[in-house]
Amino acid sequence: MDNQMIPTRFLLTMAHFIAVLMVFYTKQNNIANSLASDATSGEYNAATSSVLAAVWLAILCLSLEFLGMLLGVSLFMRSLNGYGQSDEREEEAAML
Repeated sequence: MDNQMIPTRFLLTMAHFIAVLMVFYTKQNNIANSLASDATSGEYNAATSSVLAAVWLAILCLSLEFLGMLLGVSLFMRSLNGYGQSDEREEEAAML
């Protein structure tokens, strides 16, 4: 399973990166198409700030994904996820 997990994680992270780039570079067209033709500048500015906030949040999450991938950190490691830690505690308690 580990042989498939690393390439899959890399491909999904690259797909997330490409999707964020597409949203960033087409944000003006998307905003113009989503608003009514008689939208005010206030509505346009509100939509623009909302899209920019979403893009920056996506960039933050993407940077965490890249950092985790480069450092080799994964929630599939038993020591990092809460489920694995609770399993280890139960196993230790069973041994006593």
